[in-house]
Amino acid sequence: MKHAEPTNDHLERIADAQWGGSGDGIHFSDIYQHNACNHTLSGTIVDGDETYGFTIESGDWNGTVVLGWGARGRHRGIQAPRATGALYVCAAQRKPT
Repeated sequence: MKHAEPTNDHLERIADAQWGGSGDGIHFSDIYQHNACNHTLSGTIVDGDETYGFTIESGDWNGTVVLGWGARGRHRGIQAPRATGALYVCAAQRKPT
């Protein structure tokens, strides 16, 4: 059965694999760690005869947010994180060497 959206079972399996539990049928191709609790993850999950690509945000900022889901080969992975003003402030505060 094809799924247009991930089921709770899919999301639980991805979360378990992320935090070191069982990861059967799950492959992470990209993991971006924002801080100790918040991550953006991209990869594939196998469900029966179907393989789906996914990108999710997971953590205490927003819970679990599905950014992308679809058939393998039709799903894009993580896009480069956008710089925030805080990064520019930190760079501006550095003293020249």
